Amino acid sequence: FCHINDLPEWVHSDVRMFADDCLLYRTIRTEEDHVAIQRDLHALEKWASMWGMSFNATKCYVMRVCRKKNPSDWIYTLGDTPLEKVETNPYLGLLLSKDLKPSKHIQKVGKKANNMLSFLRRNLRSCPKSLKETAYTSLVRSVTEYASAVWDPYLDKDKQYLEKIQRRAARFVTHNYKDYTPGSMTNILKQLNWPTLESRRREMRLILFYKIVNGMIAIPKDDYILRNHNTTRSRNTLRFNRFSPIPKTDIAKYSFFPNTIIDWNNLEDEFVTAPNIEKFKSKLTTPQHD
Repeated sequence: FCHINDLPEWVHSDVRMFADDCLLYRTIRTEEDHVAIQRDLHALEKWASMWGMSFNATKCYVMRVCRKKNPSDWIYTLGDTPLEKVETNPYLGLLLSKDLKPSKHIQKVGKKANNMLSFLRRNLRSCPKSLKETAYTSLVRSVTEYASAVWDPYLDKDKQYLEKIQRRAARFVTHNYKDYTPGSMTNILKQLNWPTLESRRREMRLILFYKIVNGMIAIPKDDYILRNHNTTRSRNTLRFNRFSPIPKTDIAKYSFFPNTIIDWNNLEDEFVTAPNIEKFKSKLTTPQHD
């Protein structure tokens, strides 16, 4: 890791690094911003050469996050190789899209989860219920929840796509493939005491928000949320304004901070004033199936 610690010092754009992944990004407003990124790419070439390394430009990509119908077609190069433009690109286990919509990532996650569930159905058919349930929660549900605070869906089609995976898993765990009467799936889920995946994602978002509010992780809350000082109600001492500026698109409206602030402000005092994360988690009760 000593080889990469000084990398950010060589560029003027923002950099995010993790293991062997490096993300270079910048807000583009003028042609000079394009030039600045290209200048940083040249600087990275010099940095790599200094350390006796080189970049494989064919594995480096450009993704523009933009709502313009005709975005700039500026071509960036690394060495003598033009960088390929992509509409989606994986980053730290997430599939990022240029429109920031989570649907493509959800389809990828769902396919992986369904494949794993099919594998379990083939190989654990005769195993005890408890083993099947453990296999589902550890090998399938965990896939559908990884980093879900980032991509928690707001479209019903995406929510239902994920819930169908859990319903398939419920039939596998209970070995109930015969009862398809109205309400049968609700009864199966109640029997298993499984909350919806949507409610579990809400719970995980609130836990993350608690950590941010209480300074337990390195996300500067003052950059994203504002304390609500415009009320005389004592219960709002730990409440926050919805968001500033007000989101103008669904992508922004349903992103982590605007969406979770609403859920947080609807919690009772006993939740938001919990003295530690363990007590906060214990007080959170996830809604069950009706």
